[in-house]
Amino acid sequence: MLSLMDEVELIGAILKAYLLSAIFLCLLFMLIFSNIINSLSSLFLSEDLDLPLASPLSIFSIYISRFTEVMIKSSWMVIILLIPIMTAYAANYHSPWFFHLIWPFLILPFLSLCTGTGMIIGCIMAATFPVKRTATAMKAIFVIGIGISIIILRLLQPEQLVVPEKFYDFGRFLMSLHSPAATSLPGYYLSKIIISFLQMDFFHLSSLSVKYLVLPLILTTASWFVFKKLFIKGWRKMQISPAADLTEKTNLNNPMNHQRHLNQSFLEKVIEKTGKILKLTCGETVILKKEVLIFLRTPALWIQTAMIFVIILIYIYNIQLLPAKSLASLKAELPSITAFCNIAFITFIVTAAALRFGFPSVSMERNALALILASPCSDKNYIKVKFLASALPLMLLALLLSTTSSYLFESATLVTITVILDTLLLAVTITSFALMFGVIYGNLNSADFTEIPSGFGGMIFMIWSSVFTIVFLGLQAYPFYMHFLTTSSIYVMNAPEKVTVVMAMISSIALCFTSLYFSMKKAVKNLGDLI
Repeated sequence: MLSLMDEVELIGAILKAYLLSAIFLCLLFMLIFSNIINSLSSLFLSEDLDLPLASPLSIFSIYISRFTEVMIKSSWMVIILLIPIMTAYAANYHSPWFFHLIWPFLILPFLSLCTGTGMIIGCIMAATFPVKRTATAMKAIFVIGIGISIIILRLLQPEQLVVPEKFYDFGRFLMSLHSPAATSLPGYYLSKIIISFLQMDFFHLSSLSVKYLVLPLILTTASWFVFKKLFIKGWRKMQISPAADLTEKTNLNNPMNHQRHLNQSFLEKVIEKTGKILKLTCGETVILKKEVLIFLRTPALWIQTAMIFVIILIYIYNIQLLPAKSLASLKAELPSITAFCNIAFITFIVTAAALRFGFPSVSMERNALALILASPCSDKNYIKVKFLASALPLMLLALLLSTTSSYLFESATLVTITVILDTLLLAVTITSFALMFGVIYGNLNSADFTEIPSGFGGMIFMIWSSVFTIVFLGLQAYPFYMHFLTTSSIYVMNAPEKVTVVMAMISSIALCFTSLYFSMKKAVKNLGDLI
């Protein structure tokens, strides 16, 4: 895209500079939100705070360690994101090799500004409001804000930027960023400094550096004084807030609690009817009820659900942008071929949801797992209920995505049915993988279960599920190819080809059921090892 911008006369270099400035402007607000959430978690909700507070460490030492921790937690993904962006700019400007060693140090003041701002807001919020509620509210606001931003970005259709004719309209948009509000932010000066290094133009570098460093220095220093003043007050408030919350929750005269009790009574009836339909025993129905109630009482899971919902909206909108009628006009079977290839994308979304909900489900039991295993409910029945609690929502998700995408693709009826059945089979199998790896790599002592999926076990689960999906689709590629060949021409399959098609379909289905059986068996076998 940068090379295409060079083809636009007069404003090509300006477009590239303002594009980099727009990137840092977006990252600025994302980093501030992320630093607020991580500052609340690291400064006030971390379980290892008692030790440094009871030690002879100075308050400044605690500040430095927590400041570094918050900055790393909030910024590591941004640094990874900037690597290909900076590489593209370096290649476009033909910059020397040492630029790749310089730019990480150039963005440190930018990152420290965001961390300082986040810690200031986090300390003020912690000293003013109950910390646990503040953290939950900020996470919800963060997810909703990011979701809205991504949806707006998709509505702008940035893929149109690959068309050189659109650069003049986009140029007017970027030129509007040259306002006093935008040019006074550190991201603007950071982009100017990076462009200066890329062009090896150091004439204005000293004045740019002063303007760039002033605000990060002020906010970082201010974060220390705010931390010194409010940290202990916010930490003490965190210690007493659970008791106040517990008093409120146990107050039977509270009308909100009474309404919540009525809602749970209705929900319990629905779960009991579902247990009867699935032919679950009384003990298994109780465990299923516990799974649903845990979801409803855990705000962090609502946030994960909101993230998946945003992904679904973006996915459906992207599918809607594809010109199905144009594809059909080029070749009649192209929409059906696209629908088959789309199984991989649907499976990836289902895998991401299974990683967030199914993978940590056993680890969320923590110390209560020992009581569950000591109950009359067997390990096999417990794993069975855990599987159903994750598989049913994921199957609904797969059904929604497959039917919607097939409808938008306008694929053939037989292909639509096959795509729906394939996504349901993959959803069930991937759920069993999530449960198996969740048991093998479980962690009952994790302080935050939302961090469990990002560990080594979560990575292995994603790789395993991706490889399985490739093998599954590879087995079904030949039957689909023969179907497209016979429907688009007068070609007639001979007997060996028919046998190969039937064997490939049977093999793919058998692969799913075999993997499901052994995954569940492995999960039951390793369940006791977690304790």
